[in-house]
Amino acid sequence: MNMPVNDAAECVQKVKDRNMGYLFENMEKMDIQEERRQRKAAEKRAKIAEQKAEMAEQKAEMAVQKAEMAIQKAEILMQETEMAVQKAKETFKDEINEKIIESSVQLCQYLHMEKEDTIALLIEKNNLSQADAVVKVELYWRNS
Repeated sequence: MNMPVNDAAECVQKVKDRNMGYLFENMEKMDIQEERRQRKAAEKRAKIAEQKAEMAEQKAEMAVQKAEMAIQKAEILMQETEMAVQKAKETFKDEINEKIIESSVQLCQYLHMEKEDTIALLIEKNNLSQADAVVKVELYWRNS
C-alpha cells in the first residue's frame, strides 16, 4: 500500500491487535471486476491511440518523402529550363548575327562597294574568317 509511514504503522498495529474490523470502515466500496474491465478498456484505448499515432507518424514521413521528391523534380525542371533558356539565347544570338551579316552585305552592295571590300569589312566587324566571309558574301550578294 502506498501511504504515509504513520498510517502504515497504525494498520499494522490493528492487524497485530486483531482489531481489523475498523481497518476498512472508511474505505470506499470497490468492484474489483469492474476496475479490471475499465483497466482493460483503457489499455485497449491506449493501444489504439498508439497505433493511430504510429500511422500518423508514417503518413508524415511519407509526406516528407513526397515533398523531398517534389523538390528534386522542381530542381531538375529548373536546371532543364535554364539550359533551354541558354540554348535559346545562343540560337537567338546566332540568328541576329546572321541577319547583321546579311544586312551588311546588302548595304555594301547598295553602296556599290566591291565584293573584296565587303569581305574585308565582314572579317573586321564580325570576326569572320576569310573563307566564312567569302561564303556569306556569295550567299547574300544579290545579282541584279
